[in-house]
Amino acid sequence: EKRTVIDADGSVIFDGSGRFGEEYQAVIFEKNVVVANPEFTMTSDYLTAFFRKSSEPATADDSITGEPEDKASRLDRAVATGDEVTVRKTIADGEVQVAKSRKATFFARDPKVKGSFDEVVLEVWPWVQRGNNLIIAKSEDTVIILRRNEMIVNGPVRTEIVGGGGLTPG
Repeated sequence: EKRTVIDADGSVIFDGSGRFGEEYQAVIFEKNVVVANPEFTMTSDYLTAFFRKSSEPATADDSITGEPEDKASRLDRAVATGDEVTVRKTIADGEVQVAKSRKATFFARDPKVKGSFDEVVLEVWPWVQRGNNLIIAKSEDTVIILRRNEMIVNGPVRTEIVGGGGLTPG
């Protein structure tokens, strides 16, 4: 199925006050939050999910149905924070990529925009292990973006080759 499920052990706060903008409804999850998406899983202490309000009628495929005035909402982005936010993602050839940071923001692709993709932006001391490569931020300000099978790094990092034969000389 192509749906995202968010599970939490603590409080869930529905904020329809408009403080995040009139076009959004926010839901705040606390304590042991797990986001299960068809492409990845993300665990954190806290998560704020932003749902974009739509003027279109709700359907059975929408993440949240029964909005006031029968309007559908879709997950626009989710901001996960905590002592350790973990993202696990299966990429090309079934390889598992594991990323950790103190803040991760999931941006959902816009189904109305051709060529858009889901992406995860890792901030605050991120690191990513992909196969034998371990990419570790050397600065709190380093940002790592995970999009499809790509990893985009903005800022200083150190790369370690782990659990293998290493580099072959010459």
